[in-house]
Amino acid sequence: MNKSIALLLLLFSSVFALPEGEKVISGEGSFVSENPHSVTITASDKAIINYQSFNISEGEKVAFIQPSQNACVLNRVIGKDLSKILGSLSSNGRVFLVNPRAFTSAPMPLSIQALLLHRL
Repeated sequence: MNKSIALLLLLFSSVFALPEGEKVISGEGSFVSENPHSVTITASDKAIINYQSFNISEGEKVAFIQPSQNACVLNRVIGKDLSKILGSLSSNGRVFLVNPRAFTSAPMPLSIQALLLHRL
């Protein structure tokens, strides 16, 4: 594949990059997209959610709604790509995001009780 095509694919693949392939493993969770640029994830305390990918592009928003500020949700990326966190992430509780492939991020608006990004 030539470099021009690879660059175009990279640009278009990151236009809309919200979390994808979600599956609740433990507890309860629901996912609501009001528009193509945002998703609200409602999760029970100690919920565990697996994703094929977890990305937030510039201009996108991911909001976690949890039962309390002491609640936590474990989000595991099981796909093959690293996570790009470039947009807005908010939560009224604690959010743990694990991706063995690593993370890339930019200064982002955070409104969250606690955030842990971890590469296992």
